[in-house]
Amino acid sequence: MSHVNLGIVLAAAILAISTASTPPHPLGSGVGKAMAAAKDAVKRYHEAAAARGDGQAAWWLAEHSEGGESVRWLEVAANRGVPVAFGILAWRYEVGHDVTKDDAASLKWVTAGVKAGDTASFEGMADRLRDGRGVRAALPEALALYAKVQPDEDEEAISVLLAQGRPFATFGDFLANLRSRSEAGDGTASYALYTLTYERFGIPAGTLADALPYCVLAAEQGHAEAQNELGNWYLQGADGALVADRSKAFTWFLRASSKDYAPAMISLAHWWESAPGSGRDPDQVMKHLRAAAMTGDANAQIALAERLATGMAPGQTDPVYPVDFAESLLLLRKAANQGHAQAMYFLALHLLDGRPFARDPGGAARWLEKAEGLGHTDAMGVLARLHEDGVGVERNLSRAFALNQKAGLRLRVGHAYRDGRGVAANPVLALERFIDEAEARVDEPAEVLPWLGMMFEAGQGVARDESAARALYAASHTAAGEVLLARLEESRPGATLQSRLEAYRDALSGLLGQAFQVPADPARALGFYRKAVADYLERFEYEAQ
Repeated sequence: MSHVNLGIVLAAAILAISTASTPPHPLGSGVGKAMAAAKDAVKRYHEAAAARGDGQAAWWLAEHSEGGESVRWLEVAANRGVPVAFGILAWRYEVGHDVTKDDAASLKWVTAGVKAGDTASFEGMADRLRDGRGVRAALPEALALYAKVQPDEDEEAISVLLAQGRPFATFGDFLANLRSRSEAGDGTASYALYTLTYERFGIPAGTLADALPYCVLAAEQGHAEAQNELGNWYLQGADGALVADRSKAFTWFLRASSKDYAPAMISLAHWWESAPGSGRDPDQVMKHLRAAAMTGDANAQIALAERLATGMAPGQTDPVYPVDFAESLLLLRKAANQGHAQAMYFLALHLLDGRPFARDPGGAARWLEKAEGLGHTDAMGVLARLHEDGVGVERNLSRAFALNQKAGLRLRVGHAYRDGRGVAANPVLALERFIDEAEARVDEPAEVLPWLGMMFEAGQGVARDESAARALYAASHTAAGEVLLARLEESRPGATLQSRLEAYRDALSGLLGQAFQVPADPARALGFYRKAVADYLERFEYEAQ
């Protein structure tokens, strides 16, 4: 895993937003005009909120402004206590982005950010403590800050580095000690050098080609994690650093697994599962996964449970493994009891589905609550639905809204703001979420366009504009868009009974099928179509929420 400075990532995101020009919309000028009008309505809303002292509105304006204006709003947001603004300001003053370079100002903002709990500020201050830049060099404190912002999969490496780094005051002393131990045959030290060199823990970037010799050395010195890591590099290959070689990958996996290192056993299972053609061996896959699961490794237990539940690995379409729901559930319970969020989530789905035992929505909700506490976003979404429907828990729309917000489910949050479900109705914030979702789906925004069209059609959060709604519906090329276009025909000046009937018939023909008999009388047929449209849109809205 490569280490990325979060402050730079966030700042780059702002830079990309604030300096980008507005190109023609790929879905046509009508959609482009509608999106521009929607964004303008949202911007006016945030300007008014910021004028009333809203710090989050100031942060939003900073993200959507350019140059010095963006910096001004960042400072307003920071002065109103928005944590993420501190790290961005520190980075801007450090590198001179849209402001005059000023290290004292950068230090001021990063210090304030650490006090406010801003993740990017933790990294910025850790860099300073590591290098003695503007502050006294203090490696132990730097490592402690780095540890607060690393992803879960680096926990083991973090603990090793913390243990090794604490006795040393400076980074140079720390590295010198590691190199000395590595040369003396200490695989742990060699692997730590690999970890540090390959862009982790804020250490100045090293390429994979720079880092791999340390990984190879650690593997040769018998370090199981390094052996498994090297095997994975041989399995996938790395341009300019290492050529893929399945035979060498297998050898390193085997050497690591001989030390009862469960991740290497999982890697062996993957090696057999990914073998080309007839080399794939389901029996070997199950053998190695079972061996890894027997060590108590939660990831192995989940991988084995997945295959026993469906007969397939994730992404496969043909079942090749034996199905055993009871054993799958048992394995998931073991992993969940170890605190593994993904296992808790899968276990909850089992309990909601009712296989292999009786359905238990209450038990499912309890596991989802635990997974939610560990930050599992899919669990948050399912738990929100349970609270919306009152299944396994008391119906609580406010809790459902909070979960959807926490999980980043923009469409659901947008619907809640639009309808006032679990939160005060706010059509502009609904509009904002629909815009964000459309832009997040760079390759497939069409599914969101009907919702934006309905906001224009109803004049919710934006001035009523049927032409904008029509453009958005037409550009979506979805069943919902066709149905909504047909409904618009009702209000079109000059529309006739026949044109209305034809619009509804064309839109609904694929949905109604042959099972429906449409009344022959035109007036009754129009009523039938209206009812069918209303029923369809009700289902459409429920499924989206």
